[in-house]
Amino acid sequence: MSEEEYKFIEEAFKKDNDYIRSSLEASLDMMCLTQDNSVVYVNKNWLKFTGRLLAEELGEGRFNRIHAEDSPLVKKVISSFIKTKKPYRI
Repeated sequence: MSEEEYKFIEEAFKKDNDYIRSSLEASLDMMCLTQDNSVVYVNKNWLKFTGRLLAEELGEGRFNRIHAEDSPLVKKVISSFIKTKKPYRI
């Protein structure tokens, strides 16, 4: 691959990445989870709404604030969403 081709691909990737990031940040409440329900991203609007820091939300942080009796149901619903990609409400 030539240097010119590499630069073209790199610039296209940066534009896509910038577009995706701006879309995530514009959402009211955005979180990204791994398949085992570990939070790896929440957007700035969520942090502003909760008044919490990113470090407090990552991993199990967001789920630690759910009442212990409700946590299994919430995780089950979110796991179902990850598998089916169908919208959900709790």
